[in-house]
Amino acid sequence: PFRWPRDRISELEQELMDFAQKYRPIPIDLNGFGSFGKTVLYIHAQQTSALISVQSSLANYLSQTFTIVDPKAKQWPFSPHMTLASRKLTPRIFDQAWAHLQQHSAEFQFVSDRLTLLIHDEYEWHILRDFCFAQ
Repeated sequence: PFRWPRDRISELEQELMDFAQKYRPIPIDLNGFGSFGKTVLYIHAQQTSALISVQSSLANYLSQTFTIVDPKAKQWPFSPHMTLASRKLTPRIFDQAWAHLQQHSAEFQFVSDRLTLLIHDEYEWHILRDFCFAQ
């Protein structure tokens, strides 16, 4: 996440559109459950070379183009995932959900054909715009 002036969103969108056109769709493999503390439950995404390449290139591109740098990136390794439940979890609900997930397996594959820019409204994330990869 990063803060961005609303009056410059079109500039960011144009750069993301240009960036996305340099990449082909990426196969995504989801396998197994995980958590960030007791606040987020997710499904792991495998760190394939294609996924790591796009993530690394995007981080470098945003850093060079807009000086957008994730300060947590140096503290935490890239952890691709798909969130199932977020910070609204109470400890009791987290424990119940985690126990339930541990009794099941999850394996899904799909092809990601786009980047998605999300915007936060102080309560939750919303899709602002999608940027399709080259076909």
